[in-house]
Amino acid sequence: MPDMLGKTLGSRFTLDEQLTEGLYTQVFRVTDLTTQALLRAHIVPHAVVEQLGSFDRLRDTLKPAQAMKHDHLVPIREISALDAQIVVVQDYIAARTLNDLLRSAAQAIDPKPLLTHIVPVAAALHAAHAQNVVHGGIRPEVFLLDEDGSLHVADMGIANAVIASSGTTTLTPQITPYTAPELLDGTRAEPAADVYGFGAVLYHLLTGHAPFDDDTQLAEAIKYAVIKSPRAHRP
Repeated sequence: MPDMLGKTLGSRFTLDEQLTEGLYTQVFRVTDLTTQALLRAHIVPHAVVEQLGSFDRLRDTLKPAQAMKHDHLVPIREISALDAQIVVVQDYIAARTLNDLLRSAAQAIDPKPLLTHIVPVAAALHAAHAQNVVHGGIRPEVFLLDEDGSLHVADMGIANAVIASSGTTTLTPQITPYTAPELLDGTRAEPAADVYGFGAVLYHLLTGHAPFDDDTQLAEAIKYAVIKSPRAHRP
């Protein structure tokens, strides 16, 4: 995706800062020019848009996630098509991510205060799963720690909705040390994949190390997780 900082989409959202990369999106802090509110916006790249069934399909697939209300889930405000871009808009929280926390920690983090923050977001994930809303991209970057010390889950359901909207096209997933093995072929996530990712994030927080510390270990894990069909060898 070309550099979009400073651009305005639909005469409405000015892209102020790139916050991170989603599994299938670029995530920006934007200013809503109609209200001057700061928001978190996912921009779906053209390469992914071309593989989606339609904008309407993505919007409809995201409706359950948009309807979710929980104190520890960052809500989705709207899904729009602006200037040939698909934009998924959430509330913006000025916060550190757990990834920032892990980078600044010289060693494993004390688990006792950690549990105070973790239990509510575990409850938030459980509530989402009860409504058939699955994140599909759990990793430290999606956990936002605000100024009051509360932890929030961002981007709930967005990655999974993009996969579901791609129809028969298989999207290439972004593999992380927190990716459940069953997602390595780009299939839609089930709640178990979020549980796996959440456990992998906890492992990193408690030990100071990701489940796979380097690309070699991750590649080895992927090699054994992705098993070819017997027909690949004996058609």
